[in-house]
Amino acid sequence: YWNDRYTRQTFLFEWLRQHKHIADLVDEICGGVLYDAGYHNIVNTDTSSVVLEQMAARNKHRPGLAWVLDDCMAMQFDTSSFDLVLDKALLDTVVCLHPSVRQEAVGSYLSEAWRVLRPSGAFLCITISVRDGLLSALGGTTERRDLAPTWREGSWHYAHICRKGGGCPAVALDAMD
Repeated sequence: YWNDRYTRQTFLFEWLRQHKHIADLVDEICGGVLYDAGYHNIVNTDTSSVVLEQMAARNKHRPGLAWVLDDCMAMQFDTSSFDLVLDKALLDTVVCLHPSVRQEAVGSYLSEAWRVLRPSGAFLCITISVRDGLLSALGGTTERRDLAPTWREGSWHYAHICRKGGGCPAVALDAMD
């Protein structure tokens, strides 16, 4: 589905477009400002090879960014690989799966996101719903920030910051202010 959609779509589509501050934040975290500030160990994943190719082309002036075809429910990365895992509405997609597979899929995804985090890492989840209960099951500490829409017809979104262990990368919290 996703490869077909993004092959037919000739423009960059931003799912959170009514939230310019979210779109800017995600764009910054996924390559822009972080990369330009010297953080070059950034891995971007998706299940769509078309999206990955488009994003790699868009960021070709930033060599070294990794674009990896991966399954969020069975990630290919080693345990404790990342300081920050950023979810931009992926959890929203997973919870929309058919009820017969939803619970297992959500559990697999969240377990994998938590597994690949280093002991002091953070999981930043931007979602259309309040997911406090679901994310508190991960353990660690959880904070939610309510993000108002930046245009009249927009809807609210929520940034859940789940900290593993005692620390949290400053970038996750600072970027949300």
